[in-house]
Amino acid sequence: MNDMKVSIVTPYYNGVNYLLRLHDNLKPILSEEIDWIIVNDCSTDNSNEYLKKLEVDSEITVIHLPKNSGPSIARKVGAEKSTKENIFFLDVDDIVDLERFKEFTEFCKKEKNVDFFYAPLKLIDNPDVLKFDDERSNKIEKVDNPYMFIHKGFPQPSSLLVRKDFYLKYDLSNDLRWGEDFVMYLCLAKYGKGLKWDKVVSFYLVDGSGRGSKLSLKLRFRLSLLLLKIAIKPKKMLSSLIYALFLTLRHIASYLYKKLHIMSRL
Repeated sequence: MNDMKVSIVTPYYNGVNYLLRLHDNLKPILSEEIDWIIVNDCSTDNSNEYLKKLEVDSEITVIHLPKNSGPSIARKVGAEKSTKENIFFLDVDDIVDLERFKEFTEFCKKEKNVDFFYAPLKLIDNPDVLKFDDERSNKIEKVDNPYMFIHKGFPQPSSLLVRKDFYLKYDLSNDLRWGEDFVMYLCLAKYGKGLKWDKVVSFYLVDGSGRGSKLSLKLRFRLSLLLLKIAIKPKKMLSSLIYALFLTLRHIASYLYKKLHIMSRL
């Protein structure tokens, strides 16, 4: 590996099978330079039994939240616990390609005065076959305002590396239970500078388990209100408002489409 110091932070709620798969995925790279912080958001299944086995490893830290707080708060608590300069967020139902992760962190290490980095996340149906057949130009793109996410592509929590001090300085966490990552992205580009690395690093397994969130218009409006509240704060206000309004319209359209689809099947 390289000597870039990174904490991989995983918010966790139920899903032992995902946890074990991710542990198998990360084991080869855990070291003094790269540790893994799992934040247990009050799981209600038999997770504690497995978490106790994992935290015996000196490169793995398990934090148990006192109450269920949502993934954003869990990520913040994990970042606060880290002793490393960089945080790589990784959801429990995703995996990384280890060679690509090495390339990605080496790239991030060389780039100074950059607050965050992200790479594409690819959907797969077999965790044993990690395909890179959709690779693009591999060019590096700057992201220095929220509007740029709209035409350059949004990050994913499992393809995002942030400088710990920057992340904690602006407290990019929130208590949303849906869409919390879009608030984080707004804050990243509103207050910092980023780079998009155009190679796939992480994979999400589409396995039909139905781990997605419930369809709720209330949750969408709550997200939009928070985005608008942050957007009107000083600094990059125009691009922040465009970002907030774009996502509001997109999420309402998505809700209506899904509702109509459900009704058509009744």
